Amino acid sequence: MGSTFKLNRATHRYRPMNLSRLAALPLSAFALASIVACGSSDGDDPGVATVQLKNDFGNPQITGFQPPWTICKSAYQGGQFGKIEIGQTSAAVQVPAGVDYVLMVAAWNDPTCSPEKSLPISTKNVEEVVGGQTRTIAIGMTNHQGPCPPEGVPPIPLEQYNRILQLWPEYGFKAYAERAQNSQCAGSVTTDGGAEGGADSGVEAGDDAGDP
Repeated sequence: MGSTFKLNRATHRYRPMNLSRLAALPLSAFALASIVACGSSDGDDPGVATVQLKNDFGNPQITGFQPPWTICKSAYQGGQFGKIEIGQTSAAVQVPAGVDYVLMVAAWNDPTCSPEKSLPISTKNVEEVVGGQTRTIAIGMTNHQGPCPPEGVPPIPLEQYNRILQLWPEYGFKAYAERAQNSQCAGSVTTDGGAEGGADSGVEAGDDAGDP
């Protein structure tokens, strides 16, 4: 790289100036400006996803019995989504990218979410979101599991069950080994003859399709 000359005001003489240093100045300034711009461009975080939860119980595309679960409490990847009635979708919540189950407290045939009608349930599938993604996760007949399913259907795993108990201790759910003693699991007969619970009849809804 060549040199140019700069006037020394004290001696009134010109001294050589390194052009490589001069050329580096605007580049450094540009790099700094780029870093600042990237950090504040549009607020999008590559490690954050925008998620909504849908209560898909009652989906008309699914034939046969559909369990009447109102989702009373719901959480995914540390985000709280609140109450979601049948057919409704939650507000959008930003959560870290990753994989997890949707954890819930759901009330059987009771939009008021009384504790005696409620049980801990989760999605059957572990759900994944990636940074920058916008996704709606549906919870319905084919994607949920609970503590007292029909015979031959695996119950909600211990880990998910205990996480729900830690999130919402106010419901006073029984320990995992005693989960069939939860009020809703004990079961009762509805006015239309359908089994409402699970422990007494072996099914929670009088349907062999399987509900937790």
